[in-house]
Amino acid sequence: DVTHLDVAGHRANGIAHMPADRLHEGINRERSVFDNIALRLYRDPAYRRGIFLRRGAMQRRVQELVGEYSIRIPSAAIDAGALSGGNQQRVIAARELLDDPAVVIAEEPTWGLDVQAAEFLYGQLTELKARGAAILVVSSDLDELMEIADTIVVLYSGRLAGRVPAAEATVELLGSMMTGAA
Repeated sequence: DVTHLDVAGHRANGIAHMPADRLHEGINRERSVFDNIALRLYRDPAYRRGIFLRRGAMQRRVQELVGEYSIRIPSAAIDAGALSGGNQQRVIAARELLDDPAVVIAEEPTWGLDVQAAEFLYGQLTELKARGAAILVVSSDLDELMEIADTIVVLYSGRLAGRVPAAEATVELLGSMMTGAA
């Protein structure tokens, strides 16, 4: 039961979260891209020497992630709030997926991303799934869900309205579940 754990508790249990509200919950707009990604590094023994942080190693890892996730920035020192929405989403994805979480909760994960970035993110989630991670995607994009999900669960008025294998899902069926008609 992880219901009452704080963020550190969730992370200690291998849970990553990509919130739908990236501006208020996903990033710290007043901090740099480096700081936003490094939030996931500073507890890792590979980036510490006793009580001191190995800032050079952290900077190298952040630069690797900036490249891997195609975060388009002049420098990792730029404030995350100055980035486009798509680049903010890339920063969040890079931070949340960097340490192979056991569980990923991704709310509207491709919102604001171009097709290439969305495909890259799908690939990252698929790799995590292949390594045994549980991936929960919350999305209002039915086409996206039918493309990437194994199973689609629909809630209506706080209750389970239906569950269907993604291969059997249609927009019509999901729509009827979403309106409580199914």
